Amino acid sequence: MVYSLALLSLSYLVLTPIDSIIYIQWINSLINYKWLSGAIVFPIIGALFFYIPMLWYKKNGKLTRESRDIHQKYLFILAIFDSSSSILGSLTVPYINILIMIILGRLSLPLTMAFSYFMLKRRYFWNHYVGVGLTLGGVFLTIVPFVSGSGEQEKSSPGAIVVYMISIIPGVLSYIYKEKFLKGKEGLNIWWMNSWISWWQFVIGLLTIPLLFIPIPYTYLPPNTFGDYIKNGLACQFGGVNFYGNDNCRLAFLWLILYQIISTIANILMFMILRLGSSLIFLVLATLKTPITGFLGYILMSYNLIYTTDAQKVTIHPTDY
Repeated sequence: MVYSLALLSLSYLVLTPIDSIIYIQWINSLINYKWLSGAIVFPIIGALFFYIPMLWYKKNGKLTRESRDIHQKYLFILAIFDSSSSILGSLTVPYINILIMIILGRLSLPLTMAFSYFMLKRRYFWNHYVGVGLTLGGVFLTIVPFVSGSGEQEKSSPGAIVVYMISIIPGVLSYIYKEKFLKGKEGLNIWWMNSWISWWQFVIGLLTIPLLFIPIPYTYLPPNTFGDYIKNGLACQFGGVNFYGNDNCRLAFLWLILYQIISTIANILMFMILRLGSSLIFLVLATLKTPITGFLGYILMSYNLIYTTDAQKVTIHPTDY
């Protein structure tokens, strides 16, 4: 069990930095259709990626009642958390430089500890709390240059940073509830479970349509343009067709497929880790992931191998981590 958990954790650690970079590329390719990407496209394609393997289990008689032993209301709760995190994140990613984005991801560490303390009754040692203090200090020191208006951080949107920080909360709650729901359900079919979570995410995405017509930053869309928004967004995503001057649709479908493949594998690994271990392991994995993602982003940006918006551009030095 220990060796299996170590192998799963290592695999997750290798994949998630790549997943993060490809995610940014995908969102950037749909910069004018951010809500569409997070609320509609991602859950539909995700559902298909999970549904096909689920059909294999069903065809071979392996999709038993025991493998579906979880109420739909719990899957709906998980979908609310995942959908909230996905939509809020996709709306703000193009307006935050990559360095700040990576560092803000560290907030998941203290949040996971706090939620697991009260919801899972987990207790920690003093060195864990020291680690949280250092994490919060690192986040604070990263934000200070932006707040003071110095350096390249001034290109980032303060509103986007706040919304991005909020998006981390439902993401962490999703981890906590998945651990809670998975414990004692070793026979639960992960492909079936994720398929339903994705379909529920799509339903929740549809319910957020009215929010587009509220004049608030990052989401506002005049109601009379909604039809063209959907049509052009789908043509951008699946046809690579540009409609506006800042469109970057040419590789949108490639980025989507790559992201879905890696994200699906990472998602399955996450569920397996939660079964064998706990959300505490993600404290360690998230900490290790940060410098790896930063260094990977630094290399790719240095050689102009990835596309970044003006707000995302930043000179990243590995020593910053």
